[in-house]
Amino acid sequence: MFYGAYPKKIPLKAIIDIETFVADTMSGYERDKKYVYYARPTSDGVYRFIVNRADPITFKSISKMYGRDRSNVYFKSHVIKSADVNSFQVLSDQDSAKDKKNIYYLGEKVK
Repeated sequence: MFYGAYPKKIPLKAIIDIETFVADTMSGYERDKKYVYYARPTSDGVYRFIVNRADPITFKSISKMYGRDRSNVYFKSHVIKSADVNSFQVLSDQDSAKDKKNIYYLGEKVK
C-alpha cells in the first residue's frame, strides 16, 4: 500500500474495509467506505495508492486514469488543482482532457 510516494508496510486488511470494497478493473480505481484507491498493475503484482482527499461516496471513475468526486478531479492518485469538476471531460486519446478553461495532458495543465 502506498500513500503518496511512501510505502506503508501494513497488511491490506488493516487499511481496506473488505466488506465495502469495490474494484473497477477497467479504470484502476477502487474504493471502500473510508478511501478511494488507485491500483497500478506491475510485473510484481499491484501497487495501490490512496487517492488523497477523494470522497468514496461521490467518487466516479471517468477513464483509466481520471476520476472525480463532488469537489475535485483526479489523475491517478493526485488532485488536478485547477480542474473544473462540472465541465471536465477526457478526450479520445485518453491521456488528454479539458474543462471550460484549460487543457490537460496526463493530469498536468497545458499552457
